[in-house]
Amino acid sequence: MAKLTTLGGLALHPGPFTQPKPLAMLAYLALEGRKPRRHLAEFLWPEGNGLKSLSMAITRLRKADPLACAADAKLVWTELECDATRLLAALEADDLTAASAFYGGAFLEGATFQGASAELEEWVLETRERLAEGYRALLLRRAEAELAAGKPEHAAERAALAYRLAGAAPASPESLQRLHRLLALSHHELAGTVSAELEELGADPNPDQGTPLAQRTRGLFSTPFVGREAELAAIASALGRQETRVLTLLGPAGSGKTRLAARAALEAEAHGPFAGAVHLALLDDLDQPQLLPSRLGQVLGFQAPPSEDPWRQLAAAIGDRKLLLVLDNVEQLRGAADDLGHLVAGAPGLTLLLTSREALGLPGEQALAVGGLPAPEPGTAWDEALRYPAVRLLTDLALALKANLDLRSQAAGVLRVCRELGGLPLGLELASAWLRILPAAALAERIASDPASLGDLAAGAGRGDGDGPAGLQAVVEATWTVLSAEEQAALARLAVFTGGFDYQAAEAVAGVDVGTLAALLDKAWLRSPAPGRFDRHQHVYAFTRAKLAPLAGEVAGLRERHARWFAELARRSDERLRGPEQLEHLRLLDAEHANLRQALAYFAETDPASGLALAADLGTFWSLRGHDAEGLGYLQAFIGGEGAALPARVLVKAQVRAAQLAERLGRDSLAGSLYERALEGAEALRDRCLSAEANLGLAVCVRQNHGDYPGALRHMEVALGQARAGGSPLLASDALRVTGDLLANTGEYERAVSYLEEAATLASDGGDELSEAKAELSLSGVLVYMREDGRGRWLAERSLATFRKLGDRLGEASALANLGTLIDERGDAHECKRLYRQSLAILRQLGDPRATATLLNNLASVCNTLGEYEEAQAHLEESLNWLRRASDAALTTHALYLYGIVLLKVGDMAACRRRLDECIELCRRHGETWSLMRALTVLARWHRAVDDLAAAIACAREAEELAEAAGDERTGARAKALLEELRVASAACGAPVAAGS
Repeated sequence: MAKLTTLGGLALHPGPFTQPKPLAMLAYLALEGRKPRRHLAEFLWPEGNGLKSLSMAITRLRKADPLACAADAKLVWTELECDATRLLAALEADDLTAASAFYGGAFLEGATFQGASAELEEWVLETRERLAEGYRALLLRRAEAELAAGKPEHAAERAALAYRLAGAAPASPESLQRLHRLLALSHHELAGTVSAELEELGADPNPDQGTPLAQRTRGLFSTPFVGREAELAAIASALGRQETRVLTLLGPAGSGKTRLAARAALEAEAHGPFAGAVHLALLDDLDQPQLLPSRLGQVLGFQAPPSEDPWRQLAAAIGDRKLLLVLDNVEQLRGAADDLGHLVAGAPGLTLLLTSREALGLPGEQALAVGGLPAPEPGTAWDEALRYPAVRLLTDLALALKANLDLRSQAAGVLRVCRELGGLPLGLELASAWLRILPAAALAERIASDPASLGDLAAGAGRGDGDGPAGLQAVVEATWTVLSAEEQAALARLAVFTGGFDYQAAEAVAGVDVGTLAALLDKAWLRSPAPGRFDRHQHVYAFTRAKLAPLAGEVAGLRERHARWFAELARRSDERLRGPEQLEHLRLLDAEHANLRQALAYFAETDPASGLALAADLGTFWSLRGHDAEGLGYLQAFIGGEGAALPARVLVKAQVRAAQLAERLGRDSLAGSLYERALEGAEALRDRCLSAEANLGLAVCVRQNHGDYPGALRHMEVALGQARAGGSPLLASDALRVTGDLLANTGEYERAVSYLEEAATLASDGGDELSEAKAELSLSGVLVYMREDGRGRWLAERSLATFRKLGDRLGEASALANLGTLIDERGDAHECKRLYRQSLAILRQLGDPRATATLLNNLASVCNTLGEYEEAQAHLEESLNWLRRASDAALTTHALYLYGIVLLKVGDMAACRRRLDECIELCRRHGETWSLMRALTVLARWHRAVDDLAAAIACAREAEELAEAAGDERTGARAKALLEELRVASAACGAPVAAGS
């Protein structure tokens, strides 16, 4: 049988037939299936007598090979073997060997078509890029698998082939970053080329710099990690055993438990059963067990509605997912031990790695003792002594402070210091500063002769398997006693800060100037993780906090200044979160979140009106960073506070922010009530901008989400007018974007594009990158349905880069989903599924019901494409469950229509009809065109399957009319092809066709 070659050229084998248009027709039929004669005539010969040219082409092809193509009065088709169709099958099967054999070059490379239609040229280009991108994506996936299997050279060769691939469109920034990582790890010659291309695009060649946990812990520790090989091996071994559910690192204060746990977590994330599923929670600033579930939710990215049991919700969110949760300093949260035990029992996939000075007594808890670093015996030669971790750490730290320090000549004293301190890292860190001043022998003698008490810190060191060495107590206390009175007072006042602080806050709140900060940094009492920013070792912080008690007369003033300072910081940042400085202020609020929580707690006790203002100013930050449940809790507490005279404008702003957070959590009833109260208050104040925000919220939350599109549109139009009249172009951008999304849902694509383009322009003019990215992402989704894939993908990739830069996790998930949809349209279902899974992982953590349901619908669709029907049904059931928490007509109809497709394919006709009827009824009730026209095409196929061709034709005709009115070219083309297929079938069996069909 003849074969058609389309990759790397265009030819029919065997035989001399070379006419390009007939061969292109064969390629088109091989890839796209049977086509009507009239369609082919217009597609290939748009000028002149196309039908005659088509007949001549069919005749010539049959002369070359009688089996080249077949035709009847209506349709033309081919059953030729074609390399492009074989490639698609290989890609779908994830078979790289077969795909490599079939991909001989760019699709129809070198072929030209005189007098071709624009549609033919577009199809050739799109198909060329679709096939090449599918092959490139498979190469990338296999390269990453080979890298994970320890074969970097093989991975680099695959990556090089993917980069140079003929026929492929320019690689996206995300693909280039993946390519760069694969090439750079093997020092491949192309790594520099790819890096330069990324820099030209304004993208970072090394966006991750390691795993997500590595980014989280970068800058967290100021000292090098030394030794601990045996402990790391023991931890890895324990975590590798299925029966290990709770592993606690037990040791005294200053023994380096936190550092060890963080390093073990990094290794667990990079290798082993928890790869990519490790989360770290530092709890040194938390001493109230009831706040622990909220903190864990933030670490995991999960938000439980405040009204529900947070521990139960955490367990349900984790479920059987393989996940390692590292909790540091749990001894101060012993009251949560039972809850942690229930969490482990309720989440079969969860393993806890804890650090503590005492065991919590959890069921199945295993303990690993952590002591000091090994130190050598007296008399050990210096070169040999440097092999011991305690000596190596002390010398590294001391030489970092004074590079010309001669420690070799003081070897005996250095070794004694290490032994007196029991090798505890904190003691070694503090002692290193003393070696610039005292000889090592004198320092060792001082430590040995003055084991003074350390108060709280000493008590902490005395818990666990055994007491910490008195030498640690001595070195901290001794270091404290030689500080000047001014430095001691400064450290005590700095204890008012929770976590870190910057030099400006230190001076304004605690009265500590830069010179004193530098002196304390020089003496190792402070650390500087970033220029101008300071923090302390957690045990040093506990020690200095105890020293604050004697300053009782100053404490009230310190707490007041602290709260006012951070309230003002939040106010200034809130004003700048929508503009060119938004990234700077998002990072600032991230850094100060612990201090902001402390300020909220202070105002809750002393000044609820200021607390309400601070919570309102943090509303946008909480939303952008996914702290929805926490923020809503604060806002509700202040809004509902008794006995406080709350400023009207502040109250309305707080109500709007609380409503926005409630809506994101799927609590539409609460959100609607808050929006209505806010609208009433805003109108009384005659505040157009707050009125616009409230109207916009009501439009989406009360109207659109429940299918009242006309009502939603009225609110949106009012909001847009108020925003323009109030002189807020950025708020007008929001209104335009939300309206554009609604118009897209109702199938008015051209109007939607107009609104979304203006929204993006206004955001860009205002310097609001985040709002611009949101508008462009919405626009990219609409362009898919208008067959503008190139522009749509460019916008989706651009918005993804912005969301990642600004740390907007919901935006990142949405952009990944849009890119998946675009890639699915090009035929690479496996790559689409990979992107969807990335998106779903983020959304499940965020707990946004509507966004999660949207992605589950999309993932079900691609599983249906891949023939994975059971998985598709599971995703749709989960989607409908999410939507029961937050009703949404558009998403519900989408899920039901997809369910109909899957059930039709598995042959469950009764269940399929029930889902489709439910979907169509809901669509007609709410004017939901997008799902209606698609559901009608599925119902048409259902009718055909039960031999009711007249009903099938009626459904297909209505779908075609709806798609044409909406400007949805893809759906319209599919409906038209289905209608033609049904007419042919009807004519073939002699059934009557209704007039107008």
